[in-house]
Amino acid sequence: MPALFNRTHKNALPQTGKPLIALFSPNLGGGGAERVLVNLAHGLCARGFPVDVVLVSATGVLLADLPRSARVVDLRTSRMALSLPALCRYLIQQRPHSLLAFLDHANIIAICAGFLAGGRTRIVASVHSLWPMTEDSFQYGWKTRLISLFARRVYQHAFAVVAVSNAAADKLAHSIGLERKRISVIYNPVITPVFLEHSSEAATHPWFDAGQPPVIVGMGSLYPVKDFPTLLRAFAKVRAHSPCRLMIMGEGERRGELEQLAESLGVSRDVTLPGFIANPFPNLKRAAVFVLSSRHEGLGNVLIEALALGVPCIATGCNGGPAEILAGGRYGVLIPVGDVDAMATSISAALQRTNAAVPEAAWQPFTLTAATDAYERILA
Repeated sequence: MPALFNRTHKNALPQTGKPLIALFSPNLGGGGAERVLVNLAHGLCARGFPVDVVLVSATGVLLADLPRSARVVDLRTSRMALSLPALCRYLIQQRPHSLLAFLDHANIIAICAGFLAGGRTRIVASVHSLWPMTEDSFQYGWKTRLISLFARRVYQHAFAVVAVSNAAADKLAHSIGLERKRISVIYNPVITPVFLEHSSEAATHPWFDAGQPPVIVGMGSLYPVKDFPTLLRAFAKVRAHSPCRLMIMGEGERRGELEQLAESLGVSRDVTLPGFIANPFPNLKRAAVFVLSSRHEGLGNVLIEALALGVPCIATGCNGGPAEILAGGRYGVLIPVGDVDAMATSISAALQRTNAAVPEAAWQPFTLTAATDAYERILA
């Protein structure tokens, strides 16, 4: 039986006369999609919507960041595939007007549960990453291939499908044969009052003290898709002729490899990997330059954050969201994926330039207000 708990309402949702909206995710770990869920929950609750946050397992560092009026529904299952019966029971018992699912496997389970529960709830799938092209899908793992196979059959039955960038929408349409006009594009709610408040706090790392060398910042999970080895190699080239340091904020399975690479490049004393930081924004705000080195990105939330904080940005033009965020290079530098020399040259140039002001129009499409407006039109 799903467990419903709430820190202030004792299992009761606020009676506002507005329809109940459910947000569904595996958990609330520190990933970008999970942060989007939390931000959107704040936006919807602030507008008086009763909100259920439905989790396969009610765990994760972002649980504490949910609005107090949101009710958490713990399906208490160990894996997404095993959550289908519990999600069906939730839909039958609570009858939310809409359910927005986050991440590909959650989308599939949600659409199936909506069908099995009688189809009374609007099921909305959201896609936060670039899908592999159909003809290339067999270079990916079996889980990705299985998800692709189910998605081709299941996504057709969603009430709506949302992608976080035009690039992600185009790739999804091509990969699973869904009509492009059926996919809505809603940029993530990245710039929020909480973000602006947190970014104004003081940085505590000594590298940001007055008189210290400039700090280049990267940020994201330490996984292959983020391609931090390229950033490390580019940094080593820059460090050879300019005093500077590199901070990569995030945690993941490739930490050991990155530490070994920094050692082999002879730059380990000027590189720090501080792990997951609950509030990384004071550090990001004080970066001399921010570098997004990813091989692909559905959107690129941290690039938006750096842009809004006025930090010079360099990003790979990785056939995804970064090119849209930087308006094709108008608001930052776009470089080829995996190009160490181009990255090093761009970093060196950024360290020599005086920072130019970034117009508010650059990050305005990624505000909480803009995203909540768009999601409300679909979910309510």
